[in-house]
Amino acid sequence: MNTQIDVRNVLPTIGVPTLVLHRTRDRDVNVEEGRWMASQIPDARYVELDGDEHVPWLGDVESLVGEIEDFLTGARPVAHPDGFWPPSSSRTSSGRPRRQCASGTTAGGA
Repeated sequence: MNTQIDVRNVLPTIGVPTLVLHRTRDRDVNVEEGRWMASQIPDARYVELDGDEHVPWLGDVESLVGEIEDFLTGARPVAHPDGFWPPSSSRTSSGRPRRQCASGTTAGGA
């Protein structure tokens, strides 16, 4: 269904900071399409990441998350020595403990 949505006419009207991430060998969307999309959005930041996965939670997730964090905060994430991520807290804002996932990231919400 997502491939049937045509947003080409909307792209030039986007007026908010925009990050377009694309993996160089994406299995679903050609990298040229990602480049074109970014070129149509005023002042969009385009970043190509190595890899062939389309879904963001597969492949090199750390690089993808790093680009998003840099875009949102202006700084790259810093790895914590014990492998927990994010390093700032082992608890969520609700006070619940974060769960460490197999990838080394944590789950549990903000």
